[in-house]
Amino acid sequence: MSKTYFVGDHLNDDIFHLNSSLREQTIKYSEEKFNVSIDNYNPWLCYAPVLNEIPKQFMYHQYNQSIPLIDDDLFIANLASFMLADGSIALDELFGENVLWAPSNSNNTDVYESSVNLILSSSKSINQLFNKIIDFIIPLGGNINRGYSSHFARGTIFRSFPKCSNASDMAFFITHELGHNILMLWQSVDPILSSGHSKPVFSQIRREERPAMQSFHAAFVLSYMLYLEKSTASNTEMQEAAIRQGASVNGTLESALTLAIDSIRKQCFMTEIGNQMLIEMEGIVNLDYR
Repeated sequence: MSKTYFVGDHLNDDIFHLNSSLREQTIKYSEEKFNVSIDNYNPWLCYAPVLNEIPKQFMYHQYNQSIPLIDDDLFIANLASFMLADGSIALDELFGENVLWAPSNSNNTDVYESSVNLILSSSKSINQLFNKIIDFIIPLGGNINRGYSSHFARGTIFRSFPKCSNASDMAFFITHELGHNILMLWQSVDPILSSGHSKPVFSQIRREERPAMQSFHAAFVLSYMLYLEKSTASNTEMQEAAIRQGASVNGTLESALTLAIDSIRKQCFMTEIGNQMLIEMEGIVNLDYR
């Protein structure tokens, strides 16, 4: 079977080379702008192009634990203060007041490790993508199911852990955000859509018109969720969770992705990379591990 670039069983190394290169460029840019020396990449350096100053605790932040979930109360509180003030650009496109999306420690993160184990054991490519691309999981407090990723914190997943959540559903939610992070990397080198990023395009996921790039993001992450479903075909709990995820998009993950791809093909002009993404997304629809 031929190599794939974005999603699938036979992922080539391009995404990992791109990730490494972009991190090196981010470090170099930050060093030159702030006249400092930085040994290692961390996601908060992505603020460098839009801020004249990044607090040192974020510029040099490293987290020496075996799992990327941040549970340091003081760091989370300081990060929330930063993102609600100078760093608020990362929250500006989210629905509702910024304070609803600010980092906040959660009392239900025990589901996290089990969900990540499900992700890492699902397939070799998802395992590699998660381990090499995701640096941190930042908790969102409260009991509302929500999550997001940001170009200003590449390599980070912001995620709530509602009390009613279980490991199987959470695995799909985290994989959803993994997909956003992967697409953001490709957006650093290619526009994906050849024109009309803000053009309204009907989103099968939201069941409403959204800017074309947002609709494409929604379809792209659906392909990762569907790939997770198909990669865990022998796991009953994961298949039951996939049914719940499908119900949230008015059908199944497979039918929603099929309709989303069709909608994008009819309404958008793609770059060469964007078109290859659609081809590989269609390949996930056609996978059969049963």
